[in-house]
Amino acid sequence: MGKYSNIYQSISKSDILEWPSVLEDSLTAKQKEIYINRKQAVVAYIERNETIDNICSWYGIKKSEVYRLLKRCLETHTDGRLFGFRALIPYMRVQSTINAPFEQLLEEYPGLKDQIEKDFLNAYKKGEVRERNLSTKTIHQRFMRNCIWY
Repeated sequence: MGKYSNIYQSISKSDILEWPSVLEDSLTAKQKEIYINRKQAVVAYIERNETIDNICSWYGIKKSEVYRLLKRCLETHTDGRLFGFRALIPYMRVQSTINAPFEQLLEEYPGLKDQIEKDFLNAYKKGEVRERNLSTKTIHQRFMRNCIWY
């Protein structure tokens, strides 16, 4: 048994029936080929309880890649559902839930988000006074001050 095998064995066949699917026809031929290979590997692991060694040899995927794909499928999408099969699309960015509390903070206090955009991204609206060359330290101090203020 590998170090990850117990983690993913709790995923049931009924769970993946609930996973958001992908409109495969919207993918390029190369993306579709990679996606289908990844999906078959994940389904083989979950639904058919195939061994990792078999999956690796059948689909040409390393063990670490199989576990990485499973982990990606179980990440939470911004729509609140699991990424599911969407996470298997090549080059799909799967945002880690580590940033979720920060995103919630910015959603709850849009003024903080606006300040970050102004200070860090220089995204001022027409007519607003621009401050140039703000140091990272200054931007952080403003952010912390605004967090306390809100």
